[in-house]
Amino acid sequence: RQAAAEARGAAAAVPLRVLRPDRSLGYGAALRRGFAASRGRWILYADADRQFDLAEAARLVARVPEHDLVCGYRAPRADGPGRVLLGRAWSCLVDQLLGTGLRDVNCGLKLLPRALFERIDLESRGALVDAELVAKARRLGFRVAEVPVTHRARRHGEATGARPAVIGRALAELWRARSMSLHPAAPLISPRAPVAKPRRYVDTRLRPPRLAS
Repeated sequence: RQAAAEARGAAAAVPLRVLRPDRSLGYGAALRRGFAASRGRWILYADADRQFDLAEAARLVARVPEHDLVCGYRAPRADGPGRVLLGRAWSCLVDQLLGTGLRDVNCGLKLLPRALFERIDLESRGALVDAELVAKARRLGFRVAEVPVTHRARRHGEATGARPAVIGRALAELWRARSMSLHPAAPLISPRAPVAKPRRYVDTRLRPPRLAS
């Protein structure tokens, strides 16, 4: 609620659209709605609870155009030992099953081209959404980089990632994804989009996004 109030206040001063669902549908569903509503050629998404310094988005931009999707990883992660261990275990699990290749797959700071969503359909409504996004991008030949970013202790809101219900949904989505052969060695792209050969799809017209000074 506090983040929503701050966003409405910011919208009065800068060109900002606030998307407010009628009810909470999950982290993945929120990201999917934001991606669908995006207008620019590049999408930078970040958690809204001030865990990240958005000035460090320049680190991600610096890896374009050599890479097509740039993910942050929290270095170090400013969470308790339990959440750190849980995050490492999850990143390792989805890497083994889906081939994400990231050390911190759920880091909430990523830069990606909107053109990616012309090629894939995201299905996850919960915490699997980041892993699904990266796995499908890799399958299409998108070049993925991971860069360190500063992580701050949570100041606002409540962490929900370790709740049994959230973990249960994520594992159920992972099981369904695995059962449907969502793996780099098997088809995982929507039937409406033919699979491109590795690296061929990269749009040479893409240019690094500009950051406001």
